[in-house]
Amino acid sequence: MAEVSKDLGLTRWTLANWVRRDRLSKKKKPVATTASARTSETPEQKLARLERENARLQKENDQLKMDREILKKAAAFFAKENE
Repeated sequence: MAEVSKDLGLTRWTLANWVRRDRLSKKKKPVATTASARTSETPEQKLARLERENARLQKENDQLKMDREILKKAAAFFAKENE
Protein backbone atom coordinates (compact mmCIF):
# COMPACT_ATOMS: atom_id res chain seq x y z
CA MET A 1 0.00 0.00 0.00
CA ALA A 2 2.88 2.36 0.76
CA GLU A 3 4.37 1.84 -2.69
CA VAL A 4 1.07 2.34 -4.51
CA SER A 5 0.27 5.49 -2.55
CA LYS A 6 3.72 6.86 -3.35
CA ASP A 7 3.21 6.11 -7.07
CA LEU A 8 -0.14 7.92 -6.96
CA GLY A 9 1.26 10.88 -5.06
CA LEU A 10 -0.98 10.23 -2.06
CA THR A 11 -0.29 9.65 1.58
CA ARG A 12 -0.52 6.07 2.75
CA TRP A 13 -3.37 7.07 5.06
CA THR A 14 -5.45 8.55 2.23
CA LEU A 15 -5.19 5.39 0.17
CA ALA A 16 -5.91 3.21 3.20
CA ASN A 17 -9.00 5.31 3.95
CA TRP A 18 -10.26 4.88 0.36
CA VAL A 19 -9.74 1.12 0.52
CA ARG A 20 -11.53 0.92 3.88
CA ARG A 21 -14.51 2.91 2.55
CA ASP A 22 -14.70 0.70 -0.52
CA ARG A 23 -14.69 -2.45 1.56
CA LEU A 24 -17.35 -1.08 3.90
CA SER A 25 -19.59 -0.04 1.02
CA LYS A 26 -19.43 -3.56 -0.40
CA LYS A 27 -20.42 -5.08 2.95
CA LYS A 28 -23.54 -2.96 3.35
CA LYS A 29 -26.82 -4.59 2.48
CA PRO A 30 -28.56 -3.10 -0.52
CA VAL A 31 -31.11 -0.49 0.47
CA ALA A 32 -34.67 -1.04 -0.64
CA THR A 33 -35.46 0.83 -3.80
CA THR A 34 -37.63 3.89 -3.51
CA ALA A 35 -40.46 2.25 -5.42
CA SER A 36 -40.51 -0.82 -3.20
CA ALA A 37 -40.25 1.30 -0.07
CA ARG A 38 -43.28 3.30 -1.18
CA THR A 39 -45.42 0.22 -1.65
CA SER A 40 -45.43 -0.31 2.10
CA GLU A 41 -46.72 3.23 2.77
CA THR A 42 -50.14 3.70 4.21
CA PRO A 43 -52.37 6.18 2.38
CA GLU A 44 -51.86 8.66 5.22
CA GLN A 45 -48.07 8.34 4.97
CA LYS A 46 -48.21 8.76 1.22
CA LEU A 47 -50.36 11.86 1.54
CA ALA A 48 -48.02 13.36 4.14
CA ARG A 49 -44.97 12.59 1.97
CA LEU A 50 -46.58 14.10 -1.11
CA GLU A 51 -47.64 17.21 0.81
CA ARG A 52 -44.07 17.68 2.08
CA GLU A 53 -42.70 17.19 -1.42
CA ASN A 54 -45.25 19.62 -2.85
CA ALA A 55 -44.36 22.27 -0.26
CA ARG A 56 -40.66 21.80 -0.98
CA LEU A 57 -41.20 22.08 -4.72
CA GLN A 58 -43.36 25.19 -4.34
CA LYS A 59 -40.67 26.83 -2.23
CA GLU A 60 -38.00 25.86 -4.77
CA ASN A 61 -40.17 27.19 -7.61
CA ASP A 62 -40.64 30.53 -5.81
CA GLN A 63 -36.88 30.78 -5.28
CA LEU A 64 -36.18 30.04 -8.94
CA LYS A 65 -38.71 32.66 -10.06
CA MET A 66 -37.03 35.24 -7.83
CA ASP A 67 -33.58 34.26 -9.13
CA ARG A 68 -34.82 34.62 -12.70
CA GLU A 69 -36.20 38.10 -12.01
CA ILE A 70 -32.93 39.19 -10.42
CA LEU A 71 -30.98 37.90 -13.42
CA LYS A 72 -33.32 39.71 -15.84
CA LYS A 73 -32.79 42.98 -13.95
CA ALA A 74 -29.04 42.45 -13.82
CA ALA A 75 -28.90 41.72 -17.55
CA ALA A 76 -30.91 44.87 -18.30
CA PHE A 77 -28.66 46.92 -16.01
CA PHE A 78 -25.45 45.72 -17.64
CA ALA A 79 -26.89 46.10 -21.13
CA LYS A 80 -27.72 49.75 -20.34
CA GLU A 81 -24.28 50.29 -18.82
CA ASN A 82 -22.55 49.07 -21.99
CA GLU A 83 -24.42 51.50 -24.25
